[in-house]
Amino acid sequence: MFLRKIIDFIIPHTCLKCNTINMDYGLCSDCFKNISFITKPNCQSCGEPFINKTRGKYCGLCLKNKPKYILRSVVIYDENSSSLILKFKHGDGTHISPYMANEMTKVIQDFESDIDLIIPVPLHKIRLLKRKYNQSAYLAKIIGKNINKTCDYTSVKRIKNTASQGNKSFSARVKNIKSAFAINDTNIRNKNILIVDDVYTTGATINELSKTLFKSGAKQVYVVCFAKVINKKY
Repeated sequence: MFLRKIIDFIIPHTCLKCNTINMDYGLCSDCFKNISFITKPNCQSCGEPFINKTRGKYCGLCLKNKPKYILRSVVIYDENSSSLILKFKHGDGTHISPYMANEMTKVIQDFESDIDLIIPVPLHKIRLLKRKYNQSAYLAKIIGKNINKTCDYTSVKRIKNTASQGNKSFSARVKNIKSAFAINDTNIRNKNILIVDDVYTTGATINELSKTLFKSGAKQVYVVCFAKVINKKY
């Protein structure tokens, strides 16, 4: 403990988002208060935070068309959280992954005991060469250690080198990601799968991957992301 204090004094922690000196590992108080963490009450299906105080279980979107998977996220994706995520995803900020993964572990406590296998959303090999690492795999590895579950990095492959989903409409995203994944179903059949990704935007990628997992015999699919773009109607 004393040695840890000496090390922290010599090499102080810095905020993962703004890089100011911080007493603890994680976010400084200013960055923390500006990020919108998703809290209850929220939709029991997609995890969407309820804007209006409601006693229902599901948001309006899920009442109309509930996904087969169960989704949980840590924060709302907005201008305050996006810089942290982009730093992790595109700025070689792999040191941020423990903080993000630990927060993601907290929001899956309701179903973590049911999980058989953890699968990160895979990158195509060409995209992986350009980016140098799969950010979802970093998160999945830490979550797996936290809940003592196996991570599977090989059963799901991205066989289609899709263009970036950014700035595409939902229909264009669906078309872009269609048939992008191939699965070794012998490892998936009758398993409860946890998909791990950094951001949930329109859901096109998760919808396609979960659909492929169910076709391959998965019993249940859960999803955890660090950030979620919310539907402000609900």
